[in-house]
Amino acid sequence: MRTTLKAVSVTVALVVCLMAGSPAGATTPEVGHFSGEDHLGPLITDLPCLEGKEFVATGSVVFRGTFVNSEGFLHFTGIQRFSGTLVPVDGQGPTYVESGNVDKVNFTARDVSAGVQLVQTRVNNDRFLGYLDGKLVASATIRIHEVEHFVGLDTDGDGVPDAFKVSVNNHDFSCPA
Repeated sequence: MRTTLKAVSVTVALVVCLMAGSPAGATTPEVGHFSGEDHLGPLITDLPCLEGKEFVATGSVVFRGTFVNSEGFLHFTGIQRFSGTLVPVDGQGPTYVESGNVDKVNFTARDVSAGVQLVQTRVNNDRFLGYLDGKLVASATIRIHEVEHFVGLDTDGDGVPDAFKVSVNNHDFSCPA
C-alpha cells in the first residue's frame, strides 16, 4: 500500500546529484523544501501479519521535507503521513483503517578524508485499526514500529557505503491473535 521514501535509494540518489552539483567554493548553502499529497488505490494488497489475505486498499500519503546542500555536505529530512482503508476482498474479517501513521527519514552525507560519511535514520510507526460491523475490535489491531539506522563510509564515490560503523535494523510487529 506504500510508496515510501525508500530510504537508501532516494538518499543515495540525492547524494550523488546534489553533492556532485555543488558549486566549487560555494559559501551559501542551498536550502530547499518540498511537500505534496498522493492518492493511492484502489489496489489489491495484503497486510503485515495477514500475508496472503487480500484487501482492496485506498488512501493517501501527505509528505514534506527539507534539504540543505553545500560543498561536501548534504542533509535531507523527509516525513510522510499515511491514511487509508483496507477492505477484505472476500468480505470476511475486519476492515482495517490506517490514520496518521508516520514514516520519517533523516540523512546526512559529508566529505571526510577517507571518502563520504553517510548517516541515515528511518523511523516508521504504523497502526492499523480493525473494525467489524462499524465497531472497533481492539484485538484485531496491527502495530508496526521500525527503526533503521546506519553510519557508513563510501570510499569509492559510487554513493553506496563500502564499510559500516553502525548498522541497526529493528522491526517490531504486534499482530492480532
